[in-house]
Formats: sequence, C-alpha cells, structure tokens
Amino acid sequence: MYQRKSNPNGVGRKGSYTKDIPDRAYKLCLLGLKDADLAVAFGVGVSTVNYWKQHKPAFAKAVKEGRMEADANVAKALYNRAIGYSHPDTVILTNRVDVYDEDGKKIETRTEPLIVDTIKHYPPSEYAAHKWLTLRQREWWAETQQIEHRHTHHGHIDFNHIIEQISDSERFTDAELKLALKLGLKARANTPETDD
Repeated sequence: MYQRKSNPNGVGRKGSYTKDIPDRAYKLCLLGLKDADLAVAFGVGVSTVNYWKQHKPAFAKAVKEGRMEADANVAKALYNRAIGYSHPDTVILTNRVDVYDEDGKKIETRTEPLIVDTIKHYPPSEYAAHKWLTLRQREWWAETQQIEHRHTHHGHIDFNHIIEQISDSERFTDAELKLALKLGLKARANTPETDD
C-alpha cells in the first residue's frame, strides 16, 4: 500500500498543483472522498489540500460542488424511492414469425426482435420513506426518543418517573421488562391492566 512520506514542516508540495486537479477533485468528491482521501489521491499532505482550498478558487469550487452534487443526487434518488416513481423504458422481446409461400405453405419460422416502449413503475419503499423521514424530521421519526429524567434528592435517577412518561399504548419486550424489574421499576407500566 502506498504510504506518503511525512513532511517535517507539515506542508505538502504546493508546486504539484496542475490545471487538471480541479476536474479530478470534482469527480473524486462525487465518489464521497474526504480531504484526507484527496490528499492520498493527489500524493500530497492534507495541509496541501487545505492550502489549495484556500488559495485555488477552482479547486475549492470543484470540491464543494462535487460533494453537494453527490449528496443532492443521492437525496433525490432516496426521495424518489420513498414516494415511488415511474420512468419510460424499452423492453426488447422475441417475436416468432411464420413465413409462408404463395400457396400458403409454411416454409420457415424465425424470430425477430420486438421493441416495446413501456413505463416502468417502482412502488414506494417503506424503508426509504422511513429513512428519509428519520433524516429530515428526527424529532418525530427517530427510533429512539429522548425521555426526560429526574434525579431524586439523593442524586439517583427516578426511573419510575421515566416509566410514567411512556404512553400506555407502548409496551416493553420481555428483555426490557426483566431489566426494568432488576432496576426496581414498577411492572404496572408494562403490563395491561386487567379487571379481576
């Protein structure tokens, strides 16, 4: 594996900058490369990449646009997958053709390509929709939610207060119930009330 020699001054080779570097940086940023990755790709130190970003406007623009475009394209694709989408498509099928002579006698059977224009439909993806919403509205859609906790006057956490914050419709798994019981939590918050 390639290992770059360390520079005792902490500065890379600024003279290694060429006119094709912004275009290369743009393409590499589309792939998701970070500054340290760009440094390896160009055979320079991270400090050189930072120097180029500060003093080479074309490089800074290429890095910014490459990263923004990559993220925007992925966001668009995730959004489309979440809501479902359709697009024109061409399907190539095989069509069997019988050939007859002038007397109506079949003399040949051959296959010909049959090109059919169609619309391909992708239904909404529940996973993509959930992913999109957890990224965009974390406070509403995240798997875990913050629960307020209180300390007792002795500095211990009041676990019973936490349990009371959980709605009656939410239930614990068996493993969570066992843990709650070990901690001394009230089991009533976990089990549906029954009339005896």
